[in-house]
Amino acid sequence: MKKFGILLALLLLSLINAIAQSSANYTFTTITTGSLSQDMNSNAIDMSSGTTLLIDYGSDNVRTSMYPIGFEFLMLYGVNNSFYRHTTFSVNSNGVMRLGEYNQGNRSYIAQDGEYGIISPLVRDLATGSTGKVHYKLVGAAPNRCLVVEWKNMEIDVNSSTADGTYQARLYETTGVVEFVYGEMNVGVGGGTSNYQIGISNDNDATRFVSVQSSDNTISTAAVINNSYTAGTSIPNLHSTADGSRRIYRFTPPTIPTAPTAQAYSNIQCNQVRLNWTDNATNEVQYEIYQATNAAGPFTYNSRVAANSNNTTIYNLLANTNYYFRVRAVTEGTASSMVDLGIVTTSATCGACE
Repeated sequence: MKKFGILLALLLLSLINAIAQSSANYTFTTITTGSLSQDMNSNAIDMSSGTTLLIDYGSDNVRTSMYPIGFEFLMLYGVNNSFYRHTTFSVNSNGVMRLGEYNQGNRSYIAQDGEYGIISPLVRDLATGSTGKVHYKLVGAAPNRCLVVEWKNMEIDVNSSTADGTYQARLYETTGVVEFVYGEMNVGVGGGTSNYQIGISNDNDATRFVSVQSSDNTISTAAVINNSYTAGTSIPNLHSTADGSRRIYRFTPPTIPTAPTAQAYSNIQCNQVRLNWTDNATNEVQYEIYQATNAAGPFTYNSRVAANSNNTTIYNLLANTNYYFRVRAVTEGTASSMVDLGIVTTSATCGACE
């Protein structure tokens, strides 16, 4: 009976950790004093020059290859068991950005079963206009860089023949914030009037996405919202004509977790070692382990362990070898600083190894 009780407690703990990893842990805010030419860190954004072209004018249902974000980015980490540290992205001409994977050229929705890393300020069947394009730029300096992806002079939707809208998606280093910023936003004459979606997602199940209703600037993590607009008119709440009055939607992940405290290694053998640390965080999703054979690195990802852990054993090491390990706490969109656990040397012989 006691053993059953322990197993039940462990099962409940795993369920609690799974529930904790939720898109609902993101904070959604909106303002109407934004700018297409300056980010939240006051970095200047000049998209008139120095950008990288992703999709040229006159394109419909086009997707790109992978491009570098410029820094590591976490989004909805752990949600739907997607433990990815993103360094690349792709986009399509329908208004969708995807992290870490190729986009679908004809994707026109924010959430799909089993698919992660979806970001869209506005998606439907769109096209780049005759003066339109999709391009990007990295601005700022580490650790406060910002990736800016802009859909410029888009036809909203593909049945329009005019330059109807310009908008940006922004990813922020360190804080994990995602922003959508809107310029002039119209639905063209003949443009579709329904099924416009806005949001971020790791899946189409509840608490695995954040979907925005632009009519009242609210969100849902329970059901994907299809927005409806009127053809031949400006889009209410999104349209603006000048910097300083731009609509911004901001998705902010939980605060950066407190870094762990290093403790001494234990159970040092020829092919394994136990790592120990003090669990100082209260909002972590996981702990990540990195290793190297040189103090200066490079450090590579080794493994992850559950929230509230304070140790783990690393296996399959070489005998009589120096190893260096680092550990950090991670939330859905942020991570603590890396903590060095120091050097450990595995035993020279394996005769007594268990």
